[in-house]
Amino acid sequence: MKTKYCHGIQNKCKTFFVILSPSFLVSSVSLPFPLNIVRKKDICSIVNIAFASTDPDSSTRVDHHNSRRIMLKFLKMIKNSEDLGIIELVDECYARKIDFEQERQQMEDDDWKERVDRDYDKYSQMTEGYQQSREGNKPYKKYWELTAEANENTFNSRCYIEEYRSRGFGLNDLKIYWNYEQINYISSPSTMEEEIQDQDKEAKRYIEQFPINKRQNQGKICIVGKLHAGVQQLVHQVKVGKQVIVLDYGDERMPGGGYLEGWTTQEETILFNSDCYRALMDIKYKKLDSSYIIPEFGVFYVKNVTFVLPGSFYPYQARKADVVVAACYDLTNEHGIYRKPDHQKDVDENTREKLTSVIAAAQLNTEGDGSNTVLLLGPIGSGAFKNDVHIIARLWKDILDRPIPSYNVNGDDDDSSTVASRYLFDEIWFNCYDEDNTRVFEEIFETQRSAHQTEDQQIRGADFYSLYNIL
Repeated sequence: MKTKYCHGIQNKCKTFFVILSPSFLVSSVSLPFPLNIVRKKDICSIVNIAFASTDPDSSTRVDHHNSRRIMLKFLKMIKNSEDLGIIELVDECYARKIDFEQERQQMEDDDWKERVDRDYDKYSQMTEGYQQSREGNKPYKKYWELTAEANENTFNSRCYIEEYRSRGFGLNDLKIYWNYEQINYISSPSTMEEEIQDQDKEAKRYIEQFPINKRQNQGKICIVGKLHAGVQQLVHQVKVGKQVIVLDYGDERMPGGGYLEGWTTQEETILFNSDCYRALMDIKYKKLDSSYIIPEFGVFYVKNVTFVLPGSFYPYQARKADVVVAACYDLTNEHGIYRKPDHQKDVDENTREKLTSVIAAAQLNTEGDGSNTVLLLGPIGSGAFKNDVHIIARLWKDILDRPIPSYNVNGDDDDSSTVASRYLFDEIWFNCYDEDNTRVFEEIFETQRSAHQTEDQQIRGADFYSLYNIL
């Protein structure tokens, strides 16, 4: 049912509303775990969460949003698959964890195949910690977040969800990629359409029609430096008719971070100005069995999010964009679910994988040949998570400038392609928020380009500029 408060000037009303009966919106749960693409580091990441310590701090980290439970479910799926190669990887990762686990004696007494069933039964009976902290002893229900009492900052977005997504997102609009190699597998011409999930079949057809190694777009790098130009405004400044792909600096364990509390980080800002919070809820309840966790080396990809121009009233001024949800390590170890590696070089390498997954997911989901696609990226992880903005900028620069393995429709892998990933898109905008970040990105992109571009690339000239004058 629609509320009268959603339309008109009363958009600051603190009275919230029921959108639809959540039970009507729930489809059958799928568990999108690619057994054929899994790597040892992915398995170890799952094992580390599934068998995390049970001390209060660890429990808050991995159980507050049922993250441990879904990882246990993935391990049960691996166990039941009887795939000896992958089961052996779990054996190795579990043995490695024993070496670092404080509860070593308990783990040594257990085989993971026995423990996973016992632990899953235990945690599947537990109430979600986050719901309990907000709802108290109210009966459990799916999609409780959509009707929970919340900060007034959420009001407009709840109106947008009611207007555009009262029935939720379709399963094919919600994609989970565990690593960039999974995405490359989908892109490969040797991978048949029947081998991939329905969600990626349209993307597969675009790849076949417009082979990656044949794409050569502008690849303009645009540095946006004005503090008042948030992503919620930039989406609407991209030329009408362009495909827009927005990077959401996601919270890897809590859908939407502090959305219900009214926090104002980059992710919450996206959610307050769109219907994307409903997408995160659908990932939680339709894809991840009432749990939430972003893969350590992967991303979520959401198609067709509706962004509403800030300040517009009903009928809203809105446009569609895709959203890639990714997360860097929390170097403070206060909020992140994945513990950062001990050595900085390992942090950098894993972060490179995360960012590569962002670009790979955008490349796979580009409509057409990419000549009409604009990416909105930025200094992800350099705020509260304290990642060095210089490192983040250099990683983006290296990923976008390097050639990537390409595939052609005849089925031969063409690793000799010289197409840098930036040229798979029309433009890449970096929204840097403040002057310090802007200077870092300008320095790294412009200086590195001057030092390393070939004469032919320098002739392109206009592939680097600042957007100060359009804001």
